[in-house]
Amino acid sequence: MINLPWNTPEFAEAWSDWIEYKKGEFKFEYKTQLSMKAALKKLKRLSNDNEQKAIEIIEESMANGWKGFFALKDEKEKPKSLAEKMRQQYGISST
Repeated sequence: MINLPWNTPEFAEAWSDWIEYKKGEFKFEYKTQLSMKAALKKLKRLSNDNEQKAIEIIEESMANGWKGFFALKDEKEKPKSLAEKMRQQYGISST
């Protein structure tokens, strides 16, 4: 049995739902403990080690019919304007 990153009933249920979803939608099962561990590590990284965000990522992935995990849309970095990029890259001040 693999150790889950969060030892709570809420996360255990979400992970169980994910396993069931992957099997039902894609006929996919993790072949090894190593592949499951890698998926859990990715989920932990994408959630910034936040259990509630991890559960939200699982739920969003299932709701959108995705095969894997992705950062939450509101968590993605917003595109920078050209002026912001120039300031960052060349140290140009806006004053």
